[in-house]
Amino acid sequence: MSRTKYLVRLAFVYAVLSMTARIIFILYNKADVSISFPEAVNSVVAGIPSDLCVIGWCLLVPWVVCAMSAYRPGLRVRRILLPFLIFAAFLTTFSYIGDLFLYEQWKFKLHGQVFIYMMSPAAIGDSLSFYEVLRNFGSAIMLMAIVVLVTVMITPGRIDQPLPVRSSERRKFIAGGVVIAFLIAGGFTSVLGVGSAYHNRQLFLNHASANPLVNMMGTTLRMLRPYQKQYEYLDDEMCDNLFKGLYPEDTEDITDTLLNSQRPNILFIQLESFGARYIEKIGGLKDVSPELDKWIGRGVFFDSVYANSFRTDRGTLCTMSGCVTIPTSGYFAVESKVTAYPSVASSLAGEGYSTELIYGSSLKDMGEGDYLSSIGFRHLFDVDGFRSIGENCDAWGANDSISLDYLYDAISGRDLDSHWFTVYQSISSHQPWNVSYGPLSDIILNSFSYTDHYVGKFLDRISQTPQWDNLLVVLYADHSNLYHQTLQDHEFFHIPLLMLGGAVKEPRVISVIMNQSDIAATLLSQLGISHKGYLWSRNVLSQNYTDPFAYSSYPAGTMFKDSTGVTMFDIVANKPVSQLPTADKDRILRMKAILQSSYDWLAE
Repeated sequence: MSRTKYLVRLAFVYAVLSMTARIIFILYNKADVSISFPEAVNSVVAGIPSDLCVIGWCLLVPWVVCAMSAYRPGLRVRRILLPFLIFAAFLTTFSYIGDLFLYEQWKFKLHGQVFIYMMSPAAIGDSLSFYEVLRNFGSAIMLMAIVVLVTVMITPGRIDQPLPVRSSERRKFIAGGVVIAFLIAGGFTSVLGVGSAYHNRQLFLNHASANPLVNMMGTTLRMLRPYQKQYEYLDDEMCDNLFKGLYPEDTEDITDTLLNSQRPNILFIQLESFGARYIEKIGGLKDVSPELDKWIGRGVFFDSVYANSFRTDRGTLCTMSGCVTIPTSGYFAVESKVTAYPSVASSLAGEGYSTELIYGSSLKDMGEGDYLSSIGFRHLFDVDGFRSIGENCDAWGANDSISLDYLYDAISGRDLDSHWFTVYQSISSHQPWNVSYGPLSDIILNSFSYTDHYVGKFLDRISQTPQWDNLLVVLYADHSNLYHQTLQDHEFFHIPLLMLGGAVKEPRVISVIMNQSDIAATLLSQLGISHKGYLWSRNVLSQNYTDPFAYSSYPAGTMFKDSTGVTMFDIVANKPVSQLPTADKDRILRMKAILQSSYDWLAE
């Protein structure tokens, strides 16, 4: 077999692999979108340039070895190339399979962020059922084995054919090397501008076109840059001018008093993934959360609250520390910054409150326990605590029925004269959706209904105790869950915020646009406690909160919503993917100013 023919066959194998992976990606993940056959074909075709980049990288080493064989007749080509062929098969197949299944959960392409979550494999394993782990890993291993087998079989054991100086074979081989060099050069261009495959207004089709390996490499390279260099959209003066006023320096005033006590005991109930999608009173699905719908009419309900991010680690940070999050980092990258930052727990501890957090799962995942201890929580109780008292726990932890019973016993037995701040985090409305309560046939909706049922039961019980009279319950979601939605839908970030308890003056609805990071400043203002150190948290009831907006981020994009509308912006492609009701350059500029300023803040 000639060297050129071998390289062409090898390129064909990788091309078929890439095209097949893209077709399967479309078929597997198209349930939540409506696309036509021509659109699907265009998406496959639009991805060819990024696939050629990967093919170029995969052909470089084989071309070099083939070139070496021209000077060393009888060189054992297959034996030399075997490690590389295995490596290339691993890199391509695991990226394609990983992208296929992770997109089902994340709704964005395989991203450099995956390396951060790989540092906490227990959290990944707990999020998936054993079947899903086995299916995903098994699929990748099987596909890798096929690719290795095929590429090894077409690789000649030796190449004894010479390359005469003026032969047509030599010219073809050199031309092939030039083509590979161009593909690799194009590959670096694609890595630096990974949105080059974007061709359609529908985000899913753009994601289908983008090669996951190219996307992961490009986003990883961006994450390796210094913070202040990652998103330099604007010059410093323009950024400062746009940013000025978005987070007012003074929102300490109290223009609207919601409470009848300035020193109530405080209970935060952080609901896992419980976005507005599951609550009928704010436009969600019917019959999923009747208990929350009932309690919304009994407290102060903020109906225009938006999560800052898409995961529990970021949602916890935003609520407790009043921070914005950055798209490309979680706890690990920002811990040194946020642990020196004020928090609700530390502010309340300074006023004599005892502080505690109760969580049914593990606080070791993603460094959450270390973060919570460093910001003022003196007592942390997680799955290890539940196991120590003999509670039944599954792989994910103690389900909400168990942990809420524990929470009730803990609060109902407390001294009425004590001052305490307790945070409770639910876990059951989360993969793998394995709860024993079954009013709904859909396992995902059923898990949310399970959490709703037991939260309602807890509120009913605790409201009958003497502790209720001086209790402020702040109920909210850490983030939302994509259930038949895409990231073009800004409502993905919409979450509930409800204040209940005997410390609340009267039921009412407040419709000001805000983020979950504003809970800190808004609550502390109601308590007459300063929040001046909270640079990113705003008292939304202040007279100086004159420009209400919400800003959210995830690894592939941002959302900005104000009174003029909402913009969803893809930071990989550097272009908006949705603007409602019309396009607005000002929203994009302000969003960029916040994103750029948040990275500058981390770099300080």
